[in-house]
Amino acid sequence: LRLMMGALKARPKSPEVLFNYSLVLNALGRYHEALVTLDLVLSVKRRSVEAQNNRGAILEKLGRDEEALECLDRALAIKAGHIDALYNRGSVLRKLGRYEEALKCLDHVLAIKPDYIKAHNNRGIVLEALDRRDEALASYERTLALDPNFVEALNNRANTLHKLGRHEEAVACYEQALAIDPRHAEVLNNRSNALSALGRQREA
Repeated sequence: LRLMMGALKARPKSPEVLFNYSLVLNALGRYHEALVTLDLVLSVKRRSVEAQNNRGAILEKLGRDEEALECLDRALAIKAGHIDALYNRGSVLRKLGRYEEALKCLDHVLAIKPDYIKAHNNRGIVLEALDRRDEALASYERTLALDPNFVEALNNRANTLHKLGRHEEAVACYEQALAIDPRHAEVLNNRSNALSALGRQREA
C-alpha cells in the first residue's frame, strides 16, 4: 500500500496507477474507496474494459446487482468476449433470478474457456435453480475433475445428490469436503441433514 501511495503521489492522474491502486483497495476490502478510484480511472479512460468489469464485480459484492449488471454490460459493449466480464455477468444474473440468461452467459464463458472452474460450478448452481438436477450434477462433476479439492463444488454436488434421494452418495461427498475443510459449518450442517435422512441421527 505504501508503494502504491508513492506511485499515486508521483502520478496522480495516471489511469494505470489509479487502476492498480483500486486493485489494492479491493483486496483490502475497502470497496467504496475502490469504486471511487475506478470512477477516476473511467473519467480519464472511458473505454477501460477492465475498470468497468472490476467496478461491476465490486458492486456485486456490495449487493448492488442492477448497477453491477449495467457496468458489466458496458464492459462487454467495449469487448464482447471479455471472459471475466462474461463470468461476472452470469453471476449477477443468477443472483437476480434470471437463470436462463445466466446459463447462456456461462455457456458463452465455457465455449471460450472450457477449463474455467468457477464457471462450471456456477453453471451447476443455475441448473439446480432450474430443477435440471442431472445436468447440475454433470457440471459439478466437471468442476471436480478440474479441481478435486474445490469444497464449494463438493458441497453443491452433495446437496444435489441429497435432493435426488441419493443420501449415501451425498454423505460420502460431504465427507470428502470435510477431509479438506473439517470446520466448514455449512458442510457439517448439510452432512447432518443427510445422515438424518438415512436414520443415522447418532452420527449426525
